[in-house]
Amino acid sequence: MLEDVESGKVNCIIVKDLSRLGRNIIDTGYYIEKYFASKGVRFISVTDNFDSEDKNSIHGGMVLQLKNMINEAYALDISRKIRKQAEASMKAGDYIGARPPYGYVKSPENCHKLIIDGEAAPIVRQIFQWAYDKVSLNDIVNRLNDAGIPSPSHHKRNQGLITHDNLIGTGKWQTFTLAKILSDEVCVGDMVQGKTKMVNHKQIPVDKENWIIVRDTHEPLVSHELFAVVKTFHEEVAKNSMKSIKTPYSENIFRGKIFAAAVEVICTVNVLNGSRDLMFIGCIV
Repeated sequence: MLEDVESGKVNCIIVKDLSRLGRNIIDTGYYIEKYFASKGVRFISVTDNFDSEDKNSIHGGMVLQLKNMINEAYALDISRKIRKQAEASMKAGDYIGARPPYGYVKSPENCHKLIIDGEAAPIVRQIFQWAYDKVSLNDIVNRLNDAGIPSPSHHKRNQGLITHDNLIGTGKWQTFTLAKILSDEVCVGDMVQGKTKMVNHKQIPVDKENWIIVRDTHEPLVSHELFAVVKTFHEEVAKNSMKSIKTPYSENIFRGKIFAAAVEVICTVNVLNGSRDLMFIGCIV
């Protein structure tokens, strides 16, 4: 909408009420009182009986700011209630994610309960068995890709859980994906949620001691013992990798300054005496 305002395609904006424009008192006030006026755009809020061209309207000024303040307070109150309800659901062992973790599907009877995915569960168990046998992540990735097994994102697309192409990747397994599966306690039947939180519309990680963990909420894919052995092994591998001597990276000082030129080779065919030998004449750089 703002792009249309900037390009001059819009000269009047009509909303049901002020909250449809925004629930932030500062931003909403700026657009109504400053921005729209500077662009010659008329603003009308039907239920609030507000018209920016009506200079004598009693609903402008202080009343307008008061309504915007109430809308912002209402939005904050609703947001807090939603977060509290989500926290209560997580503590009750309900799954609140949009898409289930790989190896599980949502129960048809209760979308907050996880049940085993018959197609993906054997793959998860095989991954853990390979990891238990100390097969490296790179080798596991190669085995899965060579076998033509769909990656988790492509598997979810086949199930209709992912529809946007930007969310499915190349379809190849990655070591990052494997590490995530092997470290997720959901595989042992425990629900671990609340690992992140939203701050200023950005998702940030939460300290591990503040995660919400509920035990034995669904059927496990692997045993606690197998999961613990695999976790310990990979922690040791990561620790040893950090101890190894790293070769420092030397930046290429000529990058972006020197380029390989195109070379054109000029040849001719010698047809004298019936010969068709190629003769090199020269090159142009």
